[in-house]
Amino acid sequence: MDERASGAAARMQHLAKRTLDVAQAGLAKIESKRFERTPAGRAHEAYLRGDTVFQYREQVKPDGHGEVLSSIEAEGWTLQDTQFTTEAKQTTDTEGNSESLTTNHAVYLFRRTETDPSSQDPT
Repeated sequence: MDERASGAAARMQHLAKRTLDVAQAGLAKIESKRFERTPAGRAHEAYLRGDTVFQYREQVKPDGHGEVLSSIEAEGWTLQDTQFTTEAKQTTDTEGNSESLTTNHAVYLFRRTETDPSSQDPT
């Protein structure tokens, strides 16, 4: 009976490890997909493609963009130029009332650095 219990415990342990491995792989894939959709993820893909410039456009927010810009630079880019644009739209509702909507955007142009970001020491 001891050998049987021992074998069953070993199979359970193996199954638990496989389940954990599959779950971790799934989480890694989800995180990878999530990263690909970020500005840094798009910058990373552009770097891997060999692009020499990377442009990022975002609606201007009061809290700034320092963290986003730093994450792009960490992927091997240097901020070269910034321009601000304003888009105005006139809308009219069903009653004939018109309203003007203004949106401000920042357009950032980055140049590829000579240093491969994956070779940098993270400390």
